[in-house]
Amino acid sequence: LWAARRLAQQFVVYNHVCIESARLDWISESWKGMRCDQAADLFRKVLDDRYARKGWTLGRVVILPASYAGSPRNMQRCFEDSIALVAEVGRPNYFITFTTNPNWPEIKAMLRAGERCVDEPMLVARVFHEYFSEFLNDLLKQEVLGRVAGFAYNTEFQKRGLPHVHLFLCVDRCDQVLSPEDIDDVIQAYIPAVPAEGDEEAESKLELRRLVLAHMIHRPCAKGKFPCRSKEGLCTKRFPKPYREHTAVEASGYAVLQRPNDGTVALLEDGKTVVTNRDVVPYSRYFLKKYHTHINIEHCASIECIKYIFMYVFKGYDCAVMQLMTKRVVDHDEVSWARRMRVVTAPEACYRDCGYRLHRISHDIVRLNFHLPGEKNVYFVEGEEAEALRTARSRRSQLEGFFELNKKDSAARQYTFLEIPKRYRWDEKKGAWVRRVRMDKILTRMYTVKARFVEKFSLRLLLKYVKGPRSFEDVRTVGGHTYPSFFEACVALGLSVVEKVWEESLREVCAYNMPRQARQSFAAMISFGAIFDAPRLWELFKGEMMDRDSRRTPEQKQYAALRHIQSILKAAGQDLNGYRIQFEERAELIGDPVNMDVTEVAEERHVVERMYEELNMGQRRAVDRVLQAVYNSTSGSDVQRCFFLQGAGGTGKTYLYNLIIRMLRLRGTATIAVAFTGIAATLLIGGTTVHSRFRLPLRLYNDSGSTLKADSDEAHAIRQAPLIIWDEACTQKRYALEAVERLLRDIAVGDRKSEPFGGHVMLLGGDWRQMLPIVEDGTNEDTIAATIRNSPLWSSFEVLVLNENMRTGPGEQVFATFLERLGNGEVQDREHDGLYVKIPRSCCVNSEEDVVNWLYDSATLNNIEALASRALLTVRNDDCNELNALVLNRLKPEQQPTTYYATDVIDRDDPNCIVELMAHDYLTSTTPPGMPPHELVLKSGAVVMLLRNIDVQAGLCNGTRLAVVELRSMSLLCTILTGTHAGEPALLTKLPIKYVGGRRDGGVCFTRTQFPIRLSFCMTVNKSQGQTFDRVGIVLRTPVFTHGQLYVAVSRVRSLSSLRI
Repeated sequence: LWAARRLAQQFVVYNHVCIESARLDWISESWKGMRCDQAADLFRKVLDDRYARKGWTLGRVVILPASYAGSPRNMQRCFEDSIALVAEVGRPNYFITFTTNPNWPEIKAMLRAGERCVDEPMLVARVFHEYFSEFLNDLLKQEVLGRVAGFAYNTEFQKRGLPHVHLFLCVDRCDQVLSPEDIDDVIQAYIPAVPAEGDEEAESKLELRRLVLAHMIHRPCAKGKFPCRSKEGLCTKRFPKPYREHTAVEASGYAVLQRPNDGTVALLEDGKTVVTNRDVVPYSRYFLKKYHTHINIEHCASIECIKYIFMYVFKGYDCAVMQLMTKRVVDHDEVSWARRMRVVTAPEACYRDCGYRLHRISHDIVRLNFHLPGEKNVYFVEGEEAEALRTARSRRSQLEGFFELNKKDSAARQYTFLEIPKRYRWDEKKGAWVRRVRMDKILTRMYTVKARFVEKFSLRLLLKYVKGPRSFEDVRTVGGHTYPSFFEACVALGLSVVEKVWEESLREVCAYNMPRQARQSFAAMISFGAIFDAPRLWELFKGEMMDRDSRRTPEQKQYAALRHIQSILKAAGQDLNGYRIQFEERAELIGDPVNMDVTEVAEERHVVERMYEELNMGQRRAVDRVLQAVYNSTSGSDVQRCFFLQGAGGTGKTYLYNLIIRMLRLRGTATIAVAFTGIAATLLIGGTTVHSRFRLPLRLYNDSGSTLKADSDEAHAIRQAPLIIWDEACTQKRYALEAVERLLRDIAVGDRKSEPFGGHVMLLGGDWRQMLPIVEDGTNEDTIAATIRNSPLWSSFEVLVLNENMRTGPGEQVFATFLERLGNGEVQDREHDGLYVKIPRSCCVNSEEDVVNWLYDSATLNNIEALASRALLTVRNDDCNELNALVLNRLKPEQQPTTYYATDVIDRDDPNCIVELMAHDYLTSTTPPGMPPHELVLKSGAVVMLLRNIDVQAGLCNGTRLAVVELRSMSLLCTILTGTHAGEPALLTKLPIKYVGGRRDGGVCFTRTQFPIRLSFCMTVNKSQGQTFDRVGIVLRTPVFTHGQLYVAVSRVRSLSSLRI
């Protein structure tokens, strides 16, 4: 047969098509005369709204079921099953592509003279299946990559017909590779070096080098036509990759692999193509040497890659269909489409005819049907309606069986509808749930429903959280109150949000009789886009938002309230008038001297004199140098106006900034004080963030500019301030400094437009030992290039140095010396290429439990002041979440925790977008960086961290730590623990918080409505920068991943005795 070559291929394809046609014929016949009592729903599902508006009517309907392999419903079901898998076992750790090698010896040995592998499609299919089966055996039974918690794969066929598999693998927590060294053991991305003469393993190393060059090279594609080139001429696979001397793991978990710039070059078999380490596709030594084929293995750990992996693995085959409309009738015949638009190659026909599985998932999936009361779907043949109705009435649905089970079995009432299949199985004949005898690996999920079907969508949400309901009424009962609709019950539980929720939240906030906090909440709701009718809510609650000051008229109190709200909005780059609330504000200087009476001026002068006397010589020299520049700033362009204050943590930079601000304020001179982060800004008098003060975009590039208008009040205030203080400048990219310089020149007047920074005195400060700007997937060279030291403006700056550490106490010189050597890179272990640091034994402990016990004993957990001065630090957000949950369980064990649920909505207004499914099936199980959790579990006394800037002037900014004092249904009463506002009360409400996937492979964008906080017994090292604690515990499940991270962690305390690692 196979000697006929192409004719034989046509024969096997014809036979396969005959088999598939017989299946499609049966499906088509089974739909003849079939009807459903939910015809209106069916019409909405199968017809686009645009057809309905044009008056098209529904003709013949034939549905291709999910049981038909390769159909759109089949691929979507695989996608949804995979989402359920990841929500259960965690994010995928590896994304693997296993490809056919047409030169496998088993294939070549069976070919006749002159034959190619394409001439023997059955041979290719069988050999590939055997190889891939052995590969699965390595993964699942031999556990080469660790114990497998879950996996899923999909088999595809290249345009030339050869099969390949896309597989994602979830590894058990204890076997996950997290450190750079562990990742290097599993995945490599460089060309092996030619072994030295006399090397005993020379043959093995040469073989690996040959295999890498043969199978794992992305051929240079800059010239010529290649399928990987985009319209813009760029490689869609982003080759060649940048060199990197060492593997690094970012905070998100993404691994940037080692590609050393060691001069390695190689020629491919054609003798012309030169490749380097930048052209290597990531591979595994073990798998490459065993299977001799292209096996691309990628390490993945971030939410942003989930969308790409799932949609890539289960994207289905390329297809399109057109239908000529001769009548105003739409025939929705998916069977006909499958016949006409399907492309089948001979290898695929052979592979499928052999019965090999195209898709597989590690767990058994129980898919649960649900329905609204009285809306069970009843399928029937025309003319047999009565019989179908009798059958439907006598047979329970899975949901009705769940209600009945809860009535009879009290043990079942501890489970939700999603959890019940893990303990019970559905008996279709009995129409009842029966207790399981054998506990298999089972995953459950409910069938999806679009959000536009509000009631059914709300019922689905409730069934995920409500335990033990015995009826539909129980499902929509929250807090003892039965709501008339499932949607209203969702709103009460916090799973859905409507305008009324914000009104109720404000009413609860106003009930505290704290006008300032009410104004903060109102401003935050406006700023975050929660409120659509701001004028109505202002009129409704303005009485509660105005201060109780009997000395002022109602008009004055209203103006003061609006002015406060306006100041909060302006800090976020917004305006009350933009929300249809009319407000006219007289121009006032930002950072204007505070109006003080004679007594207050005398007191302030006394404080300033005392602070100045306490300066050490280095600090005094810096203060005098900056003040001299401010006093002489109008003298001419030859005056030195740009300064950089270099000082390690604890040398008194913040103290110095605030002294300068106070001294100038006494002279009636305004100062602009900014910092990179909100938490650092709160430590400065009148401080705000750089982005909000100068209206810079969040993502900065070399041509980024400010949105600040030259004729605005803010621009006028900046012009009037001769000095700009900028803290944490080392952490900022050079593009921010350059954008601010352009802005200051633009808004300057007269000759100052030609002077650097518009003639302003600039005092920047920071510590180059601490963390530098974050450059996504960047090398060390990229990070250094992004710093302000590599800006052309750096040459304008005079460096002022502070050397004396004011944070360490008497007798702690050893610690100060250790910190200095650590920051200078002088304590590395040179035996391990300088990648390790020697830590003093006195601060090392044996286990995480020892650190937690030392830091959070029972006495500390009941003392808010003690909690404020202690922190547990780690590197990864996932580790933070686990450690926070551990400490929360220790806090007031007699108190029942309260859970606040979030509303998650995908930010894609496309009802047919497959990613919408992730909003409630995957997103609810994950907490991306910078986002609050979907299920926020709290107790009174818990320490939390604010994740967004609410009111920087009042100390409520990203990074502020608070203690929860009282838990209410729609608000939280807290006490500020950090900064100059420590001890002040704060009220928090839920806010819509946007998450924008930042990874270049296409992140998931969604909005989560939740309290903008996370537990903060433990925080990441990055979040701790700029803060000082009495005690710090450091848990390093994975190594630090960037410059200065360990130095920042260790320097949060004043002595070694206050540190445990």
